[in-house]
Amino acid sequence: MLQREGEIMIKLMRIGGETIYINEDYIEWVEATPDTMVKIHNGTTLTVQEEPESILAMIQEWRRSRPGSKEAETP
Repeated sequence: MLQREGEIMIKLMRIGGETIYINEDYIEWVEATPDTMVKIHNGTTLTVQEEPESILAMIQEWRRSRPGSKEAETP
């Protein structure tokens, strides 16, 4: 993950090997078709190397780490 000025982005790798960082709040959906596709808020769809479960785990990890989050309070 990358943190800048209160903004957290998750690190993903495109199929061609290019590293990209996406603000997790901008992700609309993730699916495997069989490649993993990530759609972001502006309508762009990205094909990445990570499995959907891995991307969801990164998002959950970030949300649990935020002070006062409901996820942080869940054991």
